Amino acid sequence: MTPVLLSIEQVEYDSAYFPRESIDLDVTVAKYTEALVHNPDFHLPPIVVVKRTGRTPPYIVLDGVHRLLSYVRAERSAIPALVERLPESQWFARSVELNAAHGRPLTQTDQRIIVRRLESDGWAIDKIAGLLKVRADTILLLRGSSESGKITTHPKPVRPKSAQYERGAFERLARIVGKPLPKSRSGTRPTNRREIDRQENLSRLADAKSLTKLVVESGAAEKDDKVKEALLDLAEVVNAAVAKLQKSKK
Repeated sequence: MTPVLLSIEQVEYDSAYFPRESIDLDVTVAKYTEALVHNPDFHLPPIVVVKRTGRTPPYIVLDGVHRLLSYVRAERSAIPALVERLPESQWFARSVELNAAHGRPLTQTDQRIIVRRLESDGWAIDKIAGLLKVRADTILLLRGSSESGKITTHPKPVRPKSAQYERGAFERLARIVGKPLPKSRSGTRPTNRREIDRQENLSRLADAKSLTKLVVESGAAEKDDKVKEALLDLAEVVNAAVAKLQKSKK
């Protein structure tokens, strides 16, 4: 597909087709703007747009909102763009696919909002996983219960973490799906505090993987909001364990 130059006034950003919780004005847009101002002949990669009939402006951005805002801030009159032809029902999904493929990584909150939105549009879990380029069990971890199926863009409240809370997340989920909690690993316990922490976090990740597999196989998350909520709690435990492991490597 060959890029075309579109007048800035012809292109619009619509939050209904933007798969991110927020726009990064302070870092991403500022960095792009500086590059455009510094070199008037420089262009960023083309944005991706679709054309809507009978409305003004005629083009909607599916990928490249940060680039569009950078061109506006740099006072450029035109922007390179790839024009795709898609029915409006596919615009959001296509935007998700493009944003997941490159650029600033989608946050967990972004992904959770995307999952709820696409599920409400009738998308199957495996298809959503394909768009986000993640495993299907990751989609189950991202899913959250919502009142009457209503989509909410508010992130799940952050709860204080403790050893009791973390163990409780495992126990509750194991109890709900009717499976035994994975047993603690045996072996010689290290005396080094850092190695102890590392092994404990590796055990959390292994237990989480085992429980998630059981839930996926049972299909319980498809029909039980309590399972969805427990999976989200477990996801927080996993994220905390990963963060601790990454920190220990530094």
